[in-house]
Amino acid sequence: IVLVNSGKMTLRQAMGVVLGANIGTTVSSQVIASDLGVFAPVILLGGLVVYWVMREKRRKNTGLVIFYFGLLFFGLHTMENAVEPLRDQPFFYELMKHNENPLKGSLVGALVTLVIQSSSATVGMAIVLTKKGLLSLAGGVAVMMGAELGTCADTLLATIRGSRQAIKTGLFHLTFNLLSIGLGLIMFQPFTRLVQWVSADAPAERGLANAHVLFNLCGVVVFVWAIPLFEKALNLILPEKNTALLTQEGKSG
Repeated sequence: IVLVNSGKMTLRQAMGVVLGANIGTTVSSQVIASDLGVFAPVILLGGLVVYWVMREKRRKNTGLVIFYFGLLFFGLHTMENAVEPLRDQPFFYELMKHNENPLKGSLVGALVTLVIQSSSATVGMAIVLTKKGLLSLAGGVAVMMGAELGTCADTLLATIRGSRQAIKTGLFHLTFNLLSIGLGLIMFQPFTRLVQWVSADAPAERGLANAHVLFNLCGVVVFVWAIPLFEKALNLILPEKNTALLTQEGKSG
């Protein structure tokens, strides 16, 4: 959106980037499901060593990136251990059970993402809850779909005081996610069975991570061919201002 706002990228190019970003963000789910939390101390130490030893700024920043990744995995590992006692709490069990309803689970995922401003974090928490048996695969899929809607808030906030092209980019992101989620909710049961088939005997948390990948991949495959139609529709809804006419009106005023 920043590049579109500055004129460095066209709306058509930005729409392609938005679709690619939706696929790229699913990598985090696969990483979280891989249970790398046990290696967090090693990653943290490695990042600190690189930061302290290297003098070049770029390499020191690389050390910080490694350290922050280790911190992320350590936080997820801590959260995983912290939620385990909730398994025996009837209230929490009933609360998580409601998420198996696709619509309710999606609303929960959207609300959580809206609050914490990170769909990856929401999906990460759902993966941890699924791993501990506190959330079913169907409930996790519903929360994941809702997280895809909640993340649009970041994009829309970035369009404030932006150009019309930037606003169109934000609207495209919102529209694409709404259509993908709507289609996902309609096909919820077949999609969940597809995830179970693809995941085979994999653990439930891996199944949810696979669902995240499949959902975004299917959404892009279905709608990528309609990018020209999206562009035409957005240009009709928000036509560009005629700068020449505005200048002439300003002079006459």
